[in-house]
Amino acid sequence: MPPRAWYLAAGFVIMCFNSLYQYTWNLLAPMIGRAMGLGVLAEAVGFTIYVIVSTVAQPAGGALADLRGPRGVGALSAVLSALGFIGAALAPGPALLYLAWGLGSAGEGVLYGIAFNLAVKWYQDKLGLATGLVSLGFGLGSAVANPLIASVGNYREATLAIGVVELLVLVPLSLLVDYPRGLSGVSPRRALLDARFWTLYASYALGAVPLLSLASSLHLLVGGGELVLLASLYPLLVGAARPLLGALADKWGPLKAIYLALAVSAAGTLAMLAGLDIVGVIAVGLTGGAIIILYLNLSSRIFGPKYATANNGLLYTAKAVGGTLGSAAFGYVYALGGARASLLFAAASALAAMAILAAQRGLERPLPRDPQL
Repeated sequence: MPPRAWYLAAGFVIMCFNSLYQYTWNLLAPMIGRAMGLGVLAEAVGFTIYVIVSTVAQPAGGALADLRGPRGVGALSAVLSALGFIGAALAPGPALLYLAWGLGSAGEGVLYGIAFNLAVKWYQDKLGLATGLVSLGFGLGSAVANPLIASVGNYREATLAIGVVELLVLVPLSLLVDYPRGLSGVSPRRALLDARFWTLYASYALGAVPLLSLASSLHLLVGGGELVLLASLYPLLVGAARPLLGALADKWGPLKAIYLALAVSAAGTLAMLAGLDIVGVIAVGLTGGAIIILYLNLSSRIFGPKYATANNGLLYTAKAVGGTLGSAAFGYVYALGGARASLLFAAASALAAMAILAAQRGLERPLPRDPQL
């Protein structure tokens, strides 16, 4: 069996490609809108589909990966992810484009769960740092791709190229990963019956709103050269702080790190109200991007690593709620009240997430593991 560092590296590469569905949208959406004559709300549909489908696919794919191992599930998911980009390039209209994007999003979601939980299962001794390093790829991939997409200027050529590269890289790589044996944990059924799971769920759904609002709608708030700069910088920021905040979670505990990330994310959103767009994007990108790994770290500590792909996949579905709030709801508030109202909405969501966590007693206490069969 390869050294565990190999699995960390494989998870990182998979994450680099996973990020393309989320963090290229600020550049692809205006191109698609111009080519197909779509308005702001119609453009937001693609991002909403991605968030909902990718998150809903995770628990089912995660359960299969926990039961049968990640190889076959990962390879099939890699094919779907690649075909999503290829289908988007070839689609003659928005309906087929959204269908292709949805199928690809399902593959991306399952791959995300496999990549993240390679770190969870192989690095229980350095959980925060390892998951942070793997998740660094979820920003870095798009930071490389976005300038190339902007230079091409044609969404069909860009998405076709991405899809072909995914077929060539992700499918064989997915066949080379595996999970360790002999882990303990809490089954998804028991996790769902624990009130703390739902506390984490509600808090993450709200806490993700600032990050996902900028991921889907940054083009509504800034334009021109600043948009290209920030759209390229944003995914890099999203990944950059994940190893640091993951290491802090190992030292402080994940709950304290979550409070820090939520507070700075809310402050960054408010900074944009004062016209400090670059400062705000940096703050939200650095801390908002780390929020998901911190919540999944806390979940893994409470419920254990054995069923982590399924349990974390269930928790990750809260991103569908956060994504709907951060794309469709954010766009609706923007249409009604402009940038100020929509940014206040995003900041209030992060503050509400902190309040939900503070109301739950004994949040970090591990749940007794299922007996080994």
